[in-house]
Amino acid sequence: MNRKNSFIFLVVLFIFFNSVFAIDEFNNFNIKVKADLNNFKVDIIAEFNVKESVVDDLINNVKMEPADVYLTLKLKELTKKDTNVIVTEFNKNKEKGWGVIAKELGIKPGSKEFHELKAKIDLMKNGKSPFEKKKKDIKNIDKKKK
Repeated sequence: MNRKNSFIFLVVLFIFFNSVFAIDEFNNFNIKVKADLNNFKVDIIAEFNVKESVVDDLINNVKMEPADVYLTLKLKELTKKDTNVIVTEFNKNKEKGWGVIAKELGIKPGSKEFHELKAKIDLMKNGKSPFEKKKKDIKNIDKKKK
């Protein structure tokens, strides 16, 4: 195998493994959420001020996993673009990951918005809820009131 073919092989191999692992990167989060999908819906509806029908459509018709639903609505909030625009970009680039999707929607790498999105992605990759900090803050407020 010459250098050019070796390089192409390595690039294809990298893309393959990257896409395989990208599929499962939110697996723990999605499993936890699916065990209590109604609670997730309540949280996401409150967080993004959307109708339940929007969340149901993303899950049932677009066939998104809970983590993807969250990130779709987060990008809608950050970019001020319509949900359908985010879904179209997701369907076009889902195998490339949310960083590419965000960039295609105008989120610049290194920007405040990019770091905010990345922090949520990191939480979900570790099986944690992006709502947890908010819940802790609410508990701390309740303790202060007493």
